[in-house]
Formats: sequence, structure tokens, C-alpha cells
Amino acid sequence: IVPLGPLVQSTGAHPLDELTLIVSLDASGNAAGTLFEDAGDGWGVYTGDFLSSAYSASREGDIVRVRRDGTIGNRAPITRPLHVRLLCDDGIERRGTGIDGQDVLIELTQAPTP
Repeated sequence: IVPLGPLVQSTGAHPLDELTLIVSLDASGNAAGTLFEDAGDGWGVYTGDFLSSAYSASREGDIVRVRRDGTIGNRAPITRPLHVRLLCDDGIERRGTGIDGQDVLIELTQAPTP
């Protein structure tokens, strides 16, 4: 899982208020990734002023469930739109949307996203 955000000139310009996760499942139908956020200067890791969020995806039949498994650090998680782009083995991209912190379900039988 690779987290993406909007292009900004400086990481301190504003918080990551919208998040996209690019997901590619392994042969077992699972994926994992981590997003690290701080004030933008990189020093928060030493003082606890950061948020590290672990994300996972798992295939459950014809559904892929993407979720935030947990967080560490002193920063509170941000309630923000979450967009998931699932890259499938057949070359088709399927998408889902939700709110960060809530599960996003993507049906593998849904029509491909143009």
C-alpha cells in the first residue's frame, strides 16, 4: 500500500486533508503500508509529535477490505476523505471511497474505472 496526497510546495503548508491509497495485493490477497505524518520538519519523531498509521488490505472472496489497523504517536488521526485505487492482476483498476479510519470495501466484480 502506497499512500499519496496532493502536491504541495511545503509539507508545513497544510495537513494532509485528503488521502489516496494505491493498493496491490500479494499472492495471498493481502497488502500493508504505513503513512507517517508530522509538522513537516521531521523532528516530531523525537518528541512524539507525529502520527504513524498502519493500513492493510485483505481479499475476502469477491471483496477487498482496506482499513487503518492502528496508529502510534501523539497526533490525533485526521477525519478526511479516503480514496482507494486497487490495482488488480488483470490490469484493471477498481476504486473505492470512504472516510479514513473506516473500512473501505471494493467489490472485485464491479465495472472497471475508466
